[in-house]
Amino acid sequence: MRSGEFIFNDINFYENNVYIQERPEISRAYRNETIIEIPGRYTPLTKWDGTYLPVEFTLSLFLKARKPETAIEEYYNMTSKLQDPVSHLARFYFDENYYYSVKFTEINLSYQTNYVAGVPFTVKATCSPLKKDLSGIYPTDVENGTKVYNINSSISQPLIEFTGSGNITINVNGTEFVFKNLLTGDYAIDSEVREVYQVIDGNFVSINNKYYSKNSFPFFDLEENIISWNGNVSEMKVTPKWASVI
Repeated sequence: MRSGEFIFNDINFYENNVYIQERPEISRAYRNETIIEIPGRYTPLTKWDGTYLPVEFTLSLFLKARKPETAIEEYYNMTSKLQDPVSHLARFYFDENYYYSVKFTEINLSYQTNYVAGVPFTVKATCSPLKKDLSGIYPTDVENGTKVYNINSSISQPLIEFTGSGNITINVNGTEFVFKNLLTGDYAIDSEVREVYQVIDGNFVSINNKYYSKNSFPFFDLEENIISWNGNVSEMKVTPKWASVI
């Protein structure tokens, strides 16, 4: 990626004349910990639930106007593309091998005039504490008993897609995930959104009534992972969704 470039929600802002002026300071994600006070002890205990808190940082941006007289209009047009109530994937030139899940808020114009050649402004970014490795966003065919290796700093929540029928048990690192009475078709178990579904003509149809490992979804641990299955499976693909803690 080029210096100053970023992509958000599939829009390349660099190619729309909006640039990051300088690399932001981004703190490490903090553990989501609870302080436990114990009577008679001066030092409290901390309990970590295994998750991390969202990460916030500020981006200093600059819009280079196509025409000085339309600079403010261009500013409002481009900043409207940053405003969304939900998070979207973003890539930044300073960490180009990862996707961040980002929501932008608090967009502030550094100065305002009706006739300028460029518009500096800032935005606040609120991110998921996990950033997604680009190497883990594409599906890969796997054989029965395949070993996959997680070299990142966090467990991952994969998408497992398969074609099959009947009673099928998927085994990940010794934990079983059981499907029963499946009609011949294409199926998936998505750990990130905690859903199981059949794909019919491009539509996702829930099959919770055929999934017998309720509230349990596979994950890939650090380092080596083994995936295997029993039953009538003709094809299986895994999108590992590798992630690292920011």
